Amino acid sequence: MKMIYDIKDHDLCLQIRQAVDDVCHHVIEMTYSQISIADFIFKSFDSIDDIKELRQYQFDSHQLIAVITDEKILVDLLHFYPLCFIRKQYAADDLRQCLSLLKMIDEHKDKILSFAVKESFVRLRSSHIYYIEAFSHYLMIYTYSGNYMIRHTVKEMIKKLPDHYFKQVHRSYIVNRIYIKEIFKDHLVLEDDTVIPVGRKYRQQILGE
Repeated sequence: MKMIYDIKDHDLCLQIRQAVDDVCHHVIEMTYSQISIADFIFKSFDSIDDIKELRQYQFDSHQLIAVITDEKILVDLLHFYPLCFIRKQYAADDLRQCLSLLKMIDEHKDKILSFAVKESFVRLRSSHIYYIEAFSHYLMIYTYSGNYMIRHTVKEMIKKLPDHYFKQVHRSYIVNRIYIKEIFKDHLVLEDDTVIPVGRKYRQQILGE
């Protein structure tokens, strides 16, 4: 995992570096000149000037992990879609949650996904998705926190999801395998008793697992 550490507080920077090394495999430190291939950027924000400084770089949603001293600045950072925030006054708790997410991502158990929903964006952890159902040019994403309708195709979506956990089981359904309770010849039953049809084309793959 490739990291950029841009944290002004020297002691906190050392603490974060050590903690990341302890939970993630093969951590490599990088610089802003390598931002295009970095996985995550830990950056401290003490003022609006720090935000202006960040705007000169091109990076992806959820690549930023913001370390903040003033929670008022949090709102100004939201349009960068940070993976998470580490507030200095709650550094231990926030860092623990951040590391838990990084570990899951490092082990390919989780992925952060962003989608346009009406006039806003929603950010979802892939591990929180139960299943996805297609309706023409739209998908309904069923999650533990609610359901979201997005304009997407099954083909586009399957490329975004961790392939070890998500399986297309029907031309209109993608299922998170960790929520499968029972497998039958022509359908699946999820933990909440939702019944998902299994298409003939996908039957052998599902039954053979």
